[in-house]
Amino acid sequence: MTIPANSTVGTTLKFTLPENRWNLDIIPVNRAARKAEKENPLKILKSDLNSVQLYHEEATNSPTEYKVRVIYK
Repeated sequence: MTIPANSTVGTTLKFTLPENRWNLDIIPVNRAARKAEKENPLKILKSDLNSVQLYHEEATNSPTEYKVRVIYK
């Protein structure tokens, strides 16, 4: 997943998510993502049974890339 630079709009990922029985494993891939995780980590904007929207609270200067995995409880 890539979150574009200069944006605070959420990026939607399509997953089948059982209600309240999942966690996300978010792994930064590029340098911008590793830097952002220290001061401006990814947050969940919205989630439902079919998707989750992730975003940075403050816009980043470079695109951030992550591997995202759903862990079912």
